[in-house]
Amino acid sequence: MVKICSKCKIEKDVSEFYKGKNTKDGYQSQCKSCRSAWQKAYRQTDVGKAKKKEDSKKERQTERSKKYQREYRQNNKDTAAAYMAEYAHSERGRVVLQAYLKTSAGRSSLARYRRSPKGREAAARANSKRRGLGFIKLFLSYFDESVPTDWHHVDNEHVVALPSKIHESLSGFGREKHREKCLYWVKWIYPDYTPTNTN
Repeated sequence: MVKICSKCKIEKDVSEFYKGKNTKDGYQSQCKSCRSAWQKAYRQTDVGKAKKKEDSKKERQTERSKKYQREYRQNNKDTAAAYMAEYAHSERGRVVLQAYLKTSAGRSSLARYRRSPKGREAAARANSKRRGLGFIKLFLSYFDESVPTDWHHVDNEHVVALPSKIHESLSGFGREKHREKCLYWVKWIYPDYTPTNTN
C-alpha cells in the first residue's frame, strides 16, 4: 500500500509514515523524514525552546515531588497510614478506588489481595457479618502463607483456621453437621481446643 506525502509530494510505502489515529487510512499525512525535519526545525524556534524548557521543568518537579512523597511516607509511616485510611473511606477515595479497580492493573491487584491470607480473612469477616456471626479467633493460624486457609466457625462467635481443602471437602451438610464433621480436624490441629473455650 502506498501514500503520497503532503509535504514532499512523493509517493511512498505506508511503512514510511507514522500511524495516526485521527486519519481515515490510519497514517499521518507527512512521511517520517518530513515529520522529523519539521520537528527539528520547530525545536529551534522560540516556541519550541520554551516548550522544551517547560517540559523539562515539569519532569524535574514531578521527580522532586515523587522523591519527597516517598521520603515522607518512609519517615511518617503511622501518619501516612492514618491519612490513607481516612482518604480511602472518603467519597473521593471510594470513587478513585472504583475507577482503579476497573483497570487491568487494579483487577490483578485485587485478585492478588483476595488470594492473600489478609484478603481471605477480610472476606471471611465480611461473610460472618452478613450471616450475623461473630469473628473471634480462638488461636492464631498454625499454617504459613503457602497453605491456603479458611476461617471455620466452631460456634456462632469463635473461629479457627483450617486448611481450605479440608474445610471445603466438609461443606454442603448444613451448619451444625458441618461443624460436627470439622470438629475432628479442629481437635487434631489444635490439641488445646475444648468446647468450653467457646463459652
